[in-house]
Amino acid sequence: MRRWVFLLVLLLLPPACAQPVTVGDLLSHPENFNNTKVTIRGEVFGILRRGREVWVSVENGGVIGVFCRVEMTENLKVAADYRHKGDIIEVVGIFHMACPEHGGDVDLHAENLWLVERGYEIPREANLWLVALALSLFGASAFVSLKLKRTEKSMPPYWY
Repeated sequence: MRRWVFLLVLLLLPPACAQPVTVGDLLSHPENFNNTKVTIRGEVFGILRRGREVWVSVENGGVIGVFCRVEMTENLKVAADYRHKGDIIEVVGIFHMACPEHGGDVDLHAENLWLVERGYEIPREANLWLVALALSLFGASAFVSLKLKRTEKSMPPYWY
């Protein structure tokens, strides 16, 4: 009996511990994953609500649209941009190389979606030296521009 339990555990354990596939792998070799259940983990790049459904852009070596229900995304708060690190999520769903429901686009239809890590604001300090340099270059270019305009007004046209 112990042998059977041990053998059963060995057979069932690897699929349960399967590592997530990267989005880059899905996009590089979509024919290998077409219409199969996959697990991806990545950063939320954008959230687009459309009634009872939501499109979530997930980035991890590439960007893919994840199609899911509104209830799955209620705890997603932060999408990535210049000032924010997006929420890290894990999604289990069916990958479509050419989704018949969405006009032939590559997408992932989520069955489950979990928040792994909350996003946060990235602190960015203003560099005062760069601000001073930009203002001085703006002033110098304005001065040169005005000087050239005055010079052009005092000169006769070139056809004389």
